[in-house]
Formats: sequence, structure tokens, C-alpha cells
Amino acid sequence: VYGTDDAALTSGNPRFAAAREVFKARCVTCHRAFSSYSEDQWIANGYVVAGNAGASSVYSRLRGSGVGGDENMPPSGAISS
Repeated sequence: VYGTDDAALTSGNPRFAAAREVFKARCVTCHRAFSSYSEDQWIANGYVVAGNAGASSVYSRLRGSGVGGDENMPPSGAISS
């Protein structure tokens, strides 16, 4: 659920916390269900592969990621690096 305690979901990983902030700012409008996922859930569901952005389905869908994925998100244009 959007608004879930971020500290409880990030497991203390600052990189994941930062990624969640980008997700909340740019993706939650259409992908609201994902906002309640913990870091472990993102990994367990295969959306994020630790240490391998190219194998991470979330990253490979981002416009401009350049890793050979769909690169169709967000539909309104690329997210800045």
C-alpha cells in the first residue's frame, strides 16, 4: 500500500531506499501495487537482480537503460540518470 513505512521496507539499504523514491515519484501512478514491496520481494519476484542491472526487469524496461530490454517505461519519456 502506498504510504507504507519506507524504513520497514528498505532493510537499511540506502540504494534501495533511493530507488524506491524514484519509483514513488515516477512509477506509482500506474504501478501502485509495487510500492508496498520490500527489497526482498523485489528480488524474489525477479524484478531486481542484485549487482546485475541488465538482468533486472525493472531496469531493462527503463527508457535509455541501454541494456537490451523493452525500454518502454515510463511512457512519458526517459528518467534522468
